[in-house]
Amino acid sequence: MDNTTCVICSPHCNNCESGTQCNSCDSGYQIVNGQCEACTSTQYYSSGHCYDCSTTCKSCLNSDSNCTTCNSGRYLEGNQCLPCASQCVECESSSQCTICNPGYWLNNSTCTKCNDKCTTCTSETTCSSCTDGYYIEGTSCQTCPTGCTKCNSASECTSCQSNYYLDGTCKQCSPGSFISGNGCSACNSLCATCETSATHCLSCLSKYFLNNNSCSQCINHCDTCESENVCSTCLVGYYYIDSSKTCEACQSPCTQMLGIWKYKLLKVCQWLLLGIKQLSCLQLTVPKLFKCFNMRNLCRWTLL
Repeated sequence: MDNTTCVICSPHCNNCESGTQCNSCDSGYQIVNGQCEACTSTQYYSSGHCYDCSTTCKSCLNSDSNCTTCNSGRYLEGNQCLPCASQCVECESSSQCTICNPGYWLNNSTCTKCNDKCTTCTSETTCSSCTDGYYIEGTSCQTCPTGCTKCNSASECTSCQSNYYLDGTCKQCSPGSFISGNGCSACNSLCATCETSATHCLSCLSKYFLNNNSCSQCINHCDTCESENVCSTCLVGYYYIDSSKTCEACQSPCTQMLGIWKYKLLKVCQWLLLGIKQLSCLQLTVPKLFKCFNMRNLCRWTLL
């Protein structure tokens, strides 16, 4: 009543003080901010109020545990929602599954795992989609080309492993170059290999060593080195001193003989050492061959 005029209550309100203030609602409704709102499908009604059903119930009646329907992964037995078997999304009983989780297929009312290549399947050998690294061809999953993490076919990659770039398929740069966008760019002239930029070296050319991803020159007479003052191998005409890790010049007549008879000397060394790669100064007696007897300090030589 508004002075002498009757005003209709809001919907589902059966007693109100005004059009905006309800005192009681129809069954199945509760007062919220002066208006009547219906209970949701996951609530039950009791004494003018809506209450949440148990989390296992999709719907319930009169109490939170009196389930009428169940959430996914459960089935109704009496008024209780019980869990389906492992990997079942929907089931009618503990032993009768109707829908399986992705990666499983329905096999006589039970869920059986797809093979490792399939993400979804309808039988052990019939795939409908594939895991990363494979593509679907008919009903089977085939391996993507080398370097692909994902692909649509044997000739079309969509993403690549690290150290590969995408150009239809996944490709690698040759030694001495690095990935730059969808192609390759040359490394710095002293880098044997590099990544991310021309000056970010991973390894160096002969006579240089890696120093904070840059290549610095070895000390004189080193062929390879670990650092500025630590040689690993020596140039021809020098021999390695293990205690100081440095290279010293060979003494005469070695240097002359290496120049004149290096081919014959190599053959002698190969025969003596049976393929050993490094030869340090040896004691040999080679009459007439080099017009020299009891030669000492025969120079170190790297076999080709």
